Amino acid sequence: MTDFMEWTLAGDPVPEGRPRASIVSGHAHVNADPKSKDWRRFAAQVFATDWSGPPIESVVWLSVNAVCKRPKALMRKGDPDGRVWCGKKPDADNIAKSVMDALVEGGVLRDDGLVAKLDVHTLYASKSEGPSVWLSIQDPDELPL
Repeated sequence: MTDFMEWTLAGDPVPEGRPRASIVSGHAHVNADPKSKDWRRFAAQVFATDWSGPPIESVVWLSVNAVCKRPKALMRKGDPDGRVWCGKKPDADNIAKSVMDALVEGGVLRDDGLVAKLDVHTLYASKSEGPSVWLSIQDPDELPL
């Protein structure tokens, strides 16, 4: 396995949405959230373009920084210029699921169950930057247990 690989995806982090069920003509239909489906497809294309080897078969450490658009309430003169912790939606666990699904779909990971260590941070962007998702995959064997 590669010791370290990282990506930066521009744009808002999109959490994995909840599937919606409906009944049409007596038949149940389940539809995936279109926004998360589109983001996952975009991210998978980026991963597939950058990843040249076979899917990773060993355990990995996945680190994700989801940098969300800064709200207007934090753009005042007295507010800090740098990144600020985000304690609202999108949820860190749903962002992680979206990223891991895209890594599998993009051919980087064989299965998202291979993520043995997961760090996810949700932040608001600094006043001078836009939203993005930064992620890295590392070999966890370099870390103490």
